[in-house]
Amino acid sequence: MKTFKDFLSDSIDGPSVDGIVEMLKRDCSPFLKVAKVHNYPLLRGMDETSIVSTIPQPKYRKPKDSTAAFNKMFNFIVEGAIGVKDIRAQTLFCTTNFQQANIYGNVHYIFPKGDYKFIWSPEIYDSYSSDTLFLRAFSDSLVKELGIFQSISFKMARRLWTRIAENENYLTDNEKLAELFEICEIQFKEGADLVHAMASTAKPAFENLQYQTSGLRLAFKSMNEILFYESGGYYAIYPEKLAAELHMQDLNFTKLEDIDKLYDEFLSRL
Repeated sequence: MKTFKDFLSDSIDGPSVDGIVEMLKRDCSPFLKVAKVHNYPLLRGMDETSIVSTIPQPKYRKPKDSTAAFNKMFNFIVEGAIGVKDIRAQTLFCTTNFQQANIYGNVHYIFPKGDYKFIWSPEIYDSYSSDTLFLRAFSDSLVKELGIFQSISFKMARRLWTRIAENENYLTDNEKLAELFEICEIQFKEGADLVHAMASTAKPAFENLQYQTSGLRLAFKSMNEILFYESGGYYAIYPEKLAAELHMQDLNFTKLEDIDKLYDEFLSRL
């Protein structure tokens, strides 16, 4: 299985700042319309150190830290709500939060190419560390669909998704799903269509988590995680190399204000 490093393609040390500006004007005009109005830099931590790298849209990304159970639950909710399959494997995770991006490597400015699609939530700073919010949104939706008076604990919901991650057939076989509910001590009415009940939890859970498919300017301001799941690829620009080209190498790239100062100067050229 490929890791994110496998998706990094041509690393370009050569182009001048003017050359990079022309590339972005040519390939990133939809994103620049937003970026120039709300000049929060879109960021991602990476190992790359070239001044600019091109990144294809991920298709087979292997989530690094999150569990198989969480990934399955997340993907199930998103697919049921907006029809995007396996979103965590085909997403570039970005943020406008410098501290968050800095956890994952050298902070880069990210510029999506062409038209792009994304989701974000004003409630989800980082999906990986928000698993209890997802479990609660799913559990509350399932209780309503089943029409039961039992609350479903985090432990029960985790056990359910752990088993489903191991065998997806549970989601399409009512008999197997009934057996799994019994194992997890989740109540249900005799003869209930559990497959339908599970499928019907996705959209309410998505809405409960306040996920949105528009409002990039608000997403920038939130400083929360933004999941770009469709684009023509991305340019990743390394601030330290960019600063050297702009004769601003005295900036301290462990400070958010210096990252922002450089970005403002760069945007003024676009």
